[in-house]
Amino acid sequence: MGKEAPRPLTAMGIIRKGANLFWRSAKPMLSILVIILVLNYVCLSRTSSIVDSSISHFLRRKNLLRRLENGTDAFNSIVNESWDEIRQIIRAVVVVSLTYYLLYSFIVIAIIYTVAMVGKSRTVALKDLVVRIRRTWMGTMATNIYVYFLTSGYLSFCVLLMSAVAFFGGISAATLALIAAMAILGFLFFLHLSMLWSQAVVVSVMEEGRSGIFALGRAAERVQGMKGSGFRVNFLLFLVVALAQTLISTATFFPLPDLLSSIIFSLVYLLVMVLIQAVNVVFYYECQENQEEAATRMENLAYTRAPLEEP
Repeated sequence: MGKEAPRPLTAMGIIRKGANLFWRSAKPMLSILVIILVLNYVCLSRTSSIVDSSISHFLRRKNLLRRLENGTDAFNSIVNESWDEIRQIIRAVVVVSLTYYLLYSFIVIAIIYTVAMVGKSRTVALKDLVVRIRRTWMGTMATNIYVYFLTSGYLSFCVLLMSAVAFFGGISAATLALIAAMAILGFLFFLHLSMLWSQAVVVSVMEEGRSGIFALGRAAERVQGMKGSGFRVNFLLFLVVALAQTLISTATFFPLPDLLSSIIFSLVYLLVMVLIQAVNVVFYYECQENQEEAATRMENLAYTRAPLEEP
């Protein structure tokens, strides 16, 4: 008698398994996140000092311009120096934005790969993680860019659609009810789409060579037969994020030093990010097992239907 196949995890079961992986991954991930956070802090501090200095010089020159006559050499010299300061501020903002996005991709790769290896009961070596980051960071960044534009495009479309209804429908109970229904349906559909998009990021990390539109296509294949479960998982994750946001908003009412409050907010943000990615990894493997079981069933069905050869 064959061994009975294990039943697929429920949405709550996936959340619980993800939380378990979250705690098991805490120790190997701690040093990695500390390194990345220190680099992020150094970059932000350096950029902040440059921007603050440039803004201070710009404001001082702006005050000087009020005392000078337009068209004089001194006036033109200060204007040119002010434009140099503006360009320096723009360069600093662009550099810090790209650096932050790059470090964010490193954090995502580190979290997903570490959680996946811990789930397989493998030791996570820093050397292996560096190799994984080196091989997949460009693909992960490309997928994140796709996800960003898809998310922005979808939310913009929803806002424009509801704005059009409000504009043409006027202020009435029927219009407000229609807008509320559209907002609810749009949010529910967004939960479904974001589940697919988050799986594309996991695919970019776990399957080398798949990124961007190819990772999105692979994720769509993976979630076949698991869309309902993925939607419920994403809804539970939304509640977790909402709870974390509520705690952070509540903490702002307490008088804390700026450095301490920034550390607390960053810690809460990282913990929530790790939990979300741990759940995404668990769901990724659930989809993989579901596909393998479906393929096995199809093979068995084809075998039983195959006609026996005549002797």
